[in-house]
Amino acid sequence: MAIIEADFPWALERIANRLKMDFIHSPGTKGSVALLSRFPIRESVNLGLLSQNKTRQNIISHSLLRAVLTLPDQSELPIGVVQLCQGSGAAQDAARLAEISVVLKSFEQDRIAGRRHILMGDFNVHAGGVIKALLDAGYQDTLAASNPTAAEKMGTYTTQNPSHRFDYIFSFGIEPAKITEARIEQDRLAKYASDHFPVFAEIQIGQP
Repeated sequence: MAIIEADFPWALERIANRLKMDFIHSPGTKGSVALLSRFPIRESVNLGLLSQNKTRQNIISHSLLRAVLTLPDQSELPIGVVQLCQGSGAAQDAARLAEISVVLKSFEQDRIAGRRHILMGDFNVHAGGVIKALLDAGYQDTLAASNPTAAEKMGTYTTQNPSHRFDYIFSFGIEPAKITEARIEQDRLAKYASDHFPVFAEIQIGQP
């Protein structure tokens, strides 16, 4: 489970303890992300603070976490949790493209090895170059794979007027048939819990 704008570590620890989950908190340049898992988190790296341009400014405007889970069969599953640049306009679009290049580079060796993995979070864009770059790199939009109509017509932002789909779960190296369900949760409680609706995907993962 990924949480975006996870700015209160004490609350994360409380939730993780209550749900009996392992968790990692990853502070970024602006805000934080977190990953909670029923499987052990074997390793993690805060890539959002490590990615810098030639002037040593962080390329990731918010947060980028890479973690590796150890599954019950002892295989590994890399997970990426990200929040990209906010806002609309040419400058913001260019910034997000630079950020997604960092994301893709961070998981390049996984793609070369054909290693299945998942990228999820708030991409702050519902179409255009960022999404195309991910699809061109071989990722699949789990909601589009499971429920194309929902992927086309439903939004995650804002909860009061969900006209944009900013929040995604992308998979790599996982057969579409293994995605047994994906949805945007738009019930009443979700509507008042955040300005973004949560997204969900159920994926059958065994030995690759």
